[in-house]
Amino acid sequence: MAGESDSDKSGFTTAAPVHAYRSPSTWGWGMRGKSKGVVLAYVPAAAVALAGFALAELLRWLAKATALHWLATLGVWLSLLAIIVATACAFWVSWRLLRLRTPLVVPPADEA
Repeated sequence: MAGESDSDKSGFTTAAPVHAYRSPSTWGWGMRGKSKGVVLAYVPAAAVALAGFALAELLRWLAKATALHWLATLGVWLSLLAIIVATACAFWVSWRLLRLRTPLVVPPADEA
């Protein structure tokens, strides 16, 4: 059976066709649906951390150039704040992605 997937007697497919896992995308790896959304959901947290560290480095260079040490101290505190905000954002994204979406069904209690 050339070009077809194998299936057992129960009707379940045991091997998917090759094209089922590849699709044209801008990422080049063929990420589909939910995987791409999960990756993109963490981009803001990564951007906050990167921006915080970039600002801290800029303030450190300014402190070196102007001999104002409070700029370096401010940069350290801002990078710490950026890490805290990025971690909180990532935890929030994780909670939103992993929470239950269906109501929990509880059987009725026995009447005594």
